[in-house]
Amino acid sequence: MNNYTRRTSKNTCHTRDAVTIGLKSGCKGLTLSSRTIALLSFVCLFVSILLFKFVDVNANKNPELSMKKQYVSIQIQQGDSLWSIADEYMGPGYDNINDYIKEIKKINGLKSQTIHVGGYIVIPQYITVK
Repeated sequence: MNNYTRRTSKNTCHTRDAVTIGLKSGCKGLTLSSRTIALLSFVCLFVSILLFKFVDVNANKNPELSMKKQYVSIQIQQGDSLWSIADEYMGPGYDNINDYIKEIKKINGLKSQTIHVGGYIVIPQYITVK
């Protein structure tokens, strides 16, 4: 080894302008200059940015589609509760079933969760539109 060479591990030697990755004994093997390492780092960074942008673009393939809220009147059947109705009709647009039930109660002016067979309630639904 010359004056500028230092061993940092069993398989890597560093010189003033290069890194040698290779055999266990001595500093033989693949030599990468500082310029090559910098170029490879730049290429990896550039490819990573491109991949991130590509994945982001594909996540929203059809930007002209959007969600629209509509209201539907349903007749209350035997065994129905606000929870069972919410479980059946809740779709995207709500964080959880409690928020959906609160909105149903607000729309229908309900003070409690009591509903009656044969009655009608209005429920919100989100649909996909172009």
